[in-house]
Amino acid sequence: MIKKTLLLLITLCSFIVYSQDSKKPNIIMMIGDGMGISQISSSMYSSNNYTPLERSEFIGLSKTHSLDNLVTDSAASGTALSSGVKTYNGVLGLDENYNPVKSILLSVKDMAYNPDVKAIIVFSNSGKSAKLVSAMRPAAKIVTISPNINVSRQVSLLWGVQSINSRDANGWKDMMSISKEIIKKLRFIKKNDFVVITAGLPFGKAGMTNMVRLYKVGS
Repeated sequence: MIKKTLLLLITLCSFIVYSQDSKKPNIIMMIGDGMGISQISSSMYSSNNYTPLERSEFIGLSKTHSLDNLVTDSAASGTALSSGVKTYNGVLGLDENYNPVKSILLSVKDMAYNPDVKAIIVFSNSGKSAKLVSAMRPAAKIVTISPNINVSRQVSLLWGVQSINSRDANGWKDMMSISKEIIKKLRFIKKNDFVVITAGLPFGKAGMTNMVRLYKVGS
């Protein structure tokens, strides 16, 4: 339990803030690949004692070493970052007792079973993200957005999916702009309803689903 404390502390603080402010938190987690204390220090020393990290309101430090080794591998560190649970080198998505742990996509599913969440908007270039979300059979309606007409036609055959062929987002603000325009056209979504928006970063490239936002319509 001690080894999980630092990473889980960030999550717990988010819930505490939520309970005090009674507002839905909007959390964006940016992860630097292979970025440790020494890399941050080197960047700071070469940039006149400044790093872009200082523009962020909140900065967290996560120790992602594996359970059995201070030198971690991609599987163990990826599990720690995506779920807040440490595991062994060579083990992906399982805890120390080899029980499955939840990833971002499963968190999307949990949010989608909230009765106030009316839809999941999935930005998907290749259709992979749409297939993963559909496979989880969430209660909320799934709306996929893809710039590829062939992908849009294919994913429209998936369970619970309404597919929309649209241009791809070129950034975070553009993604929200596209989402809001589509939400206006969806009659089953009303003001103050919640929508889960998920995508893969960077935009414009097919890859893993690594971003999720809970958006309140009209906010």
